[in-house]
Amino acid sequence: MLQFSGSNSWQMPLTLIPDGTPGTGQSLSKVGWWLSGDQGASSMENQLGWVVYLDTGDEQGADTPVIITDTPGSGYQIDLDSVEGFSNGNPLSASRFTAERVGSNGVKIVLVGNYPGEPAVYPDENVYFKYDGDLLPGENGIFTNSATITEGSDDPRIVEAEILRDGAGGDGSGDGRRLTPVAPTVEQAKCTDDGTVTGPSLTLAETGGISYTVVGDIEAGESIHIIATPAKNFTLAETTGWTLNEDGTATFEVVLTTPECETAPPVEDKKAAPDAPEVVQATCNADGTVTDPTVGVAETEGVAYTVDGEVKAGNTVTVTATAKDGYKLSEAKGWTLNDDGTATIDIVLGTPDCQTPPVEDKEAAPVAPTVEQATCNADGTVTDPTVGVAETEGVAYTVDGEVKAGNTVTVTATPKDGFTLTETKGWTLNEDGTATFTVTFEEAGQCAAPTAPVTPDVDEPSEPAPSPNSNDNGQTPDESKPLANTGFSTGLVALAGALVMGAGLLVLKLRRETSK
Repeated sequence: MLQFSGSNSWQMPLTLIPDGTPGTGQSLSKVGWWLSGDQGASSMENQLGWVVYLDTGDEQGADTPVIITDTPGSGYQIDLDSVEGFSNGNPLSASRFTAERVGSNGVKIVLVGNYPGEPAVYPDENVYFKYDGDLLPGENGIFTNSATITEGSDDPRIVEAEILRDGAGGDGSGDGRRLTPVAPTVEQAKCTDDGTVTGPSLTLAETGGISYTVVGDIEAGESIHIIATPAKNFTLAETTGWTLNEDGTATFEVVLTTPECETAPPVEDKKAAPDAPEVVQATCNADGTVTDPTVGVAETEGVAYTVDGEVKAGNTVTVTATAKDGYKLSEAKGWTLNDDGTATIDIVLGTPDCQTPPVEDKEAAPVAPTVEQATCNADGTVTDPTVGVAETEGVAYTVDGEVKAGNTVTVTATPKDGFTLTETKGWTLNEDGTATFTVTFEEAGQCAAPTAPVTPDVDEPSEPAPSPNSNDNGQTPDESKPLANTGFSTGLVALAGALVMGAGLLVLKLRRETSK
């Protein structure tokens, strides 16, 4: 029940029909209703309700995506958070649609299938979207809503709905069913700096309860008419520039003027002749290899160059000259002018016949190895023999065999790259270019172990020590008779004797001191 108050109070029964389960099919449409039980309520939020119904999916369904663009009329704003989707009466999965703000008051909804490549609306599926609107302060009268629906690549379709709010509880005055059309915004054609003319433009007003259409072509020099059509149960009020028609519409004429623009005189292009590229052909190096050719383009005013093809000996490349803005190519020697205004020249890159000079090997003489035979050590042991190879330019050496007393090993000299071995004493040249040297190690033989020295006990002498020049009997040997040669020098013998005598005297002294 709606309660209206003013000079007279009266009530109007109102039955709100909730959303029901969709039938077997539905068509593209839109409905709106007042959500509050009191149209004079002071709260501005969630007062209006809107539903957009999509066509039931046919056998193939509806191509993805389906886009709903809802642009509300004046006086309210769509509540973005209230957007809900339904499929066959059940809540639609949030993954199938998105909702975002369009302008300051509208909403854009994008519907897709459950998976990529599937239709946005499945066969036999009924889909609709529901959302609320918040009133703007002091707004009464009629509230309109227009939604544009695009399915896949189909042409967009428009559905509209309106909600009437009486002046009860508001501050408005006058006839709430009479609407005033608003003139469009016109931008006339203008002249640019280069003498051309910009096209005119026209923007229709957005007036609640009125729809506008354009009759005619929006072009300079044309006259077009704007038709304002009121919503159902509304009439248009007279206003400047609009002509009321018998069918309840109003017409506004717009004359699109044509400006007189001074056309700038044509500018003739400058002529530019392309220059021949700088070509360096491939040449032979001293070692018989071939250098790479080069093709260098010139720097010419008003001309750009490109090289097509691989710059390589034996190939043919094409150099293309293109005129820059404000220039035109002229004939030049070697160049071919083309119908598209470019010019081309072909460059043949030759291949030189290069001979590789033979390289003679250097001669290298192998050097005999250094050999150390086995020897006896002071302790009676035997040292191992050794063989050491030389370091010779252009020659590598290897030793084959066990380096051991009594064995024979072979030293092989191998020439390195670029070298040849020459005959050398002790070496045998082989057919494969190597040379060999044989080393024989002698048998080690017996090495005598040294006799450990014996230190005699020294006792007190009972008799004076004999003279160094006396014999075993205490007699002085005949000086005329030479001493026997024992292998030691006389000096060494005298030194040994002195050492023994000193040791004896030291022992004697120690014994005397001990006995005291």
